[in-house]
Amino acid sequence: ALHPHKTAGVEMVNLRQRLRWMTSVEPLATDILPASVQSFLESNPPRLVGRDFDVRPKLEPPSLFYQRHLDSRLVLRRVHVVPLETLLSHVIDLTLESLAGRGISLPRLGPDTPFDQCSSRDHTVSNNAQSVSQAYQDTTSWCASTLACSLLLHPRAQVWSDSSMNFGEFRKSGEYGKASLQCWALTISPSQLQFEALKKYIDTETCEIMDALHERYRPLAYWQTFFVDEEAKELLKDLDRIALDHVIEGSCRTLGFLEPTIGTFPVPLDAPETPWGSPVSSLIPELAPSKKLPKNNPKNGCGTRSLAAKNTHTTCHRGNLNINPTSKSGKGPRHDRIVWPEVWLGVQKLKLRDSFLLQAWAQSVEADTTFIIFHCGNFERIGFRHRETQTLLLTDLIDIPNCSNPPYGRLQAGLYLAILQDAISRLKQQQAIDNEKPKSRRRRREPEDVPTTTRYNTRSAVSKESDEARSFEVLKQHASKCPLALVTLRYGNYNSVSPSAFLRLGATEKTTYGPHEYISLVLTSEIGSGGVGTVYRAKLEAAIDGSLCESSVAVKLGFTKYHTERLLLENSAYGRLSKGGVTEGIPFVFGLFMDTESDVAALVMTYHGQSLRSIRPPGHRLEFPAEIQDAYVQTLRSIHRAGVCHGDIREENLMLIDYEKPAIVDFDHSRMSPNALEADREMETLLAVLTEVPSDVENQSSTSYEEDDFSDEESAVDNSEMQGDVPDKLEVKGGESEIT
Repeated sequence: ALHPHKTAGVEMVNLRQRLRWMTSVEPLATDILPASVQSFLESNPPRLVGRDFDVRPKLEPPSLFYQRHLDSRLVLRRVHVVPLETLLSHVIDLTLESLAGRGISLPRLGPDTPFDQCSSRDHTVSNNAQSVSQAYQDTTSWCASTLACSLLLHPRAQVWSDSSMNFGEFRKSGEYGKASLQCWALTISPSQLQFEALKKYIDTETCEIMDALHERYRPLAYWQTFFVDEEAKELLKDLDRIALDHVIEGSCRTLGFLEPTIGTFPVPLDAPETPWGSPVSSLIPELAPSKKLPKNNPKNGCGTRSLAAKNTHTTCHRGNLNINPTSKSGKGPRHDRIVWPEVWLGVQKLKLRDSFLLQAWAQSVEADTTFIIFHCGNFERIGFRHRETQTLLLTDLIDIPNCSNPPYGRLQAGLYLAILQDAISRLKQQQAIDNEKPKSRRRRREPEDVPTTTRYNTRSAVSKESDEARSFEVLKQHASKCPLALVTLRYGNYNSVSPSAFLRLGATEKTTYGPHEYISLVLTSEIGSGGVGTVYRAKLEAAIDGSLCESSVAVKLGFTKYHTERLLLENSAYGRLSKGGVTEGIPFVFGLFMDTESDVAALVMTYHGQSLRSIRPPGHRLEFPAEIQDAYVQTLRSIHRAGVCHGDIREENLMLIDYEKPAIVDFDHSRMSPNALEADREMETLLAVLTEVPSDVENQSSTSYEEDDFSDEESAVDNSEMQGDVPDKLEVKGGESEIT
């Protein structure tokens, strides 16, 4: 039932018969559906009308920061317009053919099905993307998801139900405005959340697949929803006119920068078969796979080359920021010294339509979805991402109220079926690959085997530690004055071809920067994200007097105006603490930088270890030695004496460096010059966090599996990996018994 083309005992319909179906005017199998379902398939929603008194929002380009740093094997290379709507409309015929061949009768219609209610909706909407998304959910998504769930996930059930799929807002870090653009996604619910009346009709294999889809492919597909306006219509109409050569080659403002080694992580695969059965190459015969990229040199590692790793005299051109590897004298750099090139800035302009298309592609790559839908109320375009050839297949502009051959209802039902079938097919394929991988034989270290900290015991080692401390002081002094930071990404799907140029706040932008005027920041992993941007683990590098100095740092990126305001506040708080003599127990801040190509802000600070929330196993609590508790208390007192109130004391903002050096971070909600009452209350909050039982421990006996919240929470969410290894100094307790 999960993939009708691969069901045992049912032969796959040959391609010739499929093509005959695709060219026929009348559907072959939908006449067996209930009358109200058939009516939905043959209907079009009425035209949406914006309210005259509403202010029309301004269409502003989204941030392309992440898109500029995708691995070269994942970037968008081609856009082709193909008749996807015809193919999608016949997916429902193939599904019904499979069900009939296995003798499965269709469910009966219950009293609360959506098919009889969609036509009664109010179709006057506000002039914003939120209202358009809600109208689509009420008139189309509800019915299409009900049909897809009932035919694919629980076809033997007695009633039609959409409880397995959800269509809702899915935004990351507040990157989108509710007025002009919204990102909505189709997700699948885990088996635990199904109605009791349905659970007995869902077999074990289907439950396992639903849970795996919920875990691995949280968004099954993305919708970019715009407001009802002629400007949005024209933007959708011109999506296939993107100037890809210019966009790809000039993604960042860097000229002459050395490309990284090709990433060695496996690129996600396409489904073995399209939902409509025919291969993608049959749509575009001339579409050949991308040229094979050169194999990686094992000596170069996996795309982790630093700025100073190469000494070359070759200058290549990529974008508008130029890095000339030769010295001013024209002579090549000495091989016994680190010599960094000069850089200079240029100007790059990107058309509005290009920004939205590239942003949607990058978003789809990040979540590994296949379908991308661009929707503005009365018009729509459906995209199909082909991973192997890095191609986006687009339908022509669909006039929703006047849609015919196929009608819009039939097209959307086929789309939802195709989305679900594609995800299931890719899941099974990936599971088969994972099962073939050899299991690691490395023994997991027990907590008692983990050293609590690194200490030097010999005289030479102590001298080395002293030298490292002096080198770090030199690096702090140098990096705190550099006006420019070159940011590259080296994790997950990101392997920057060229860096983004970030200018220090307050510094004057100029054309040329010498090697002593910039630092390199290599972002290697995401630590956490929430209401005020995303925090990354990074490596800071600087060339100082012919030597390469580096340090582990944390980089906090903000993507919206709200984020920038909060980062400005946080930077001011750290500055006030520094002037007040507070140096212990808080990060050292190298500065606040702004991206020269976007509104992204970056706060660079020393890496401050792991949060108490990430160290503590869920459902248990930590008991701290008296010296650690005292260190937290003394740090907070010194913060208050310097005239700063933290404003957000909780487990996620209390850190431990090497499991024994406490630190307090995240001053983006701080207040200056607190009174005595505010300071006392904050101290009480700190003591409560350190001594009281966490809420998840108190409620562990009554925990329930709740649905996902698609809204962008104002409070930060710690996404650090659970380490599982807790040193002896921190006792882990659950209930009354200790866990060793």
